[in-house]
Amino acid sequence: MGVALVIAAVAVLGIGVFVGKKVVGDGDSVVSKRPADEPTGEFRDEKAGFGLTFPKTWTRYSPPDPDISLVVSEKPAEENSGGSILVRVIPIGTAITAERLEEARQLTDQLVLGEGVEVKAEPTQVTRAGLPGYYYLYTFDDKASGQRGAHSHYFLFKDQNMITIVFQALPETDFARLAKTFDAVESSFRAL
Repeated sequence: MGVALVIAAVAVLGIGVFVGKKVVGDGDSVVSKRPADEPTGEFRDEKAGFGLTFPKTWTRYSPPDPDISLVVSEKPAEENSGGSILVRVIPIGTAITAERLEEARQLTDQLVLGEGVEVKAEPTQVTRAGLPGYYYLYTFDDKASGQRGAHSHYFLFKDQNMITIVFQALPETDFARLAKTFDAVESSFRAL
């Protein structure tokens, strides 16, 4: 399946670009304001086949969207600030391997690049837990809070799924404070 078909498959699934939206907190939120039961700091997605750890003191929320696997935030959703992490699994209908990774770049660029987005580093090919993907670092305008935020964003490909991991700092000046936490969560990512 070519990239055009992959992009079409994603569009058909109704995958919206969430760049420039709060990961946690605004009226169009991707998360319910209700915390999930028993936050543990451990997360496993058995169906998609991966896991990671997150800070035990952060609040885990129950996302209403079935494609969203995990949303955690260091502050209450209503505060519109601080750090948060969103993990989403998107079926794309084709397997992207390391050999086909360049084809996926059109898709990842389309999902990230948009109005108000400023890329801070050239997107980079990465491998995490044996999965090929891309890493982006960018800032964006958060319409809900009126602040400028920062995203450290991974796109990883496993089987016929694209796993996105978005580390968000709002305002962007919080990114330096959160970088070690984000790095620890990212390095905990593992295939099951």
